[in-house]
Amino acid sequence: MNKPSGFTLIELMVTLAIIGVLIGIVSPQFQKLHLKSQNQALKGVSRSLQLAIETYFVSYGHYPRVGQGSITALISELNRQETLIPPPTNPFTRQLYTDSDTSGLIQYSHEQNRYSLQAFGDQNHLVVWSSNL
Repeated sequence: MNKPSGFTLIELMVTLAIIGVLIGIVSPQFQKLHLKSQNQALKGVSRSLQLAIETYFVSYGHYPRVGQGSITALISELNRQETLIPPPTNPFTRQLYTDSDTSGLIQYSHEQNRYSLQAFGDQNHLVVWSSNL
């Protein structure tokens, strides 16, 4: 008698269960790496902003005077003065920055010849804080 070739239903289900367990183990590791890369990109954006702010200071003798905490106003001013081209995108949303961002939030404040730049990653934990204080 010829034995039929192929896999039984049980063999296929066991194989799929094993693949499902492996995906369940590996998937969180990829999510952690993705979050880490977004935080690194946020650090890079913050560094670019810091350099543009310092360039602005060297050119004009003062730091950009924009609304306190307004990242869109800061980016617009730096872009208008050609110290930050092109405008950076938020690594968490992959869109241009807005003042309503929750992840990848960057806050800027200034007074006289001092400034502070803070960047918050996922779940609003502080990733970068830079200042000339």
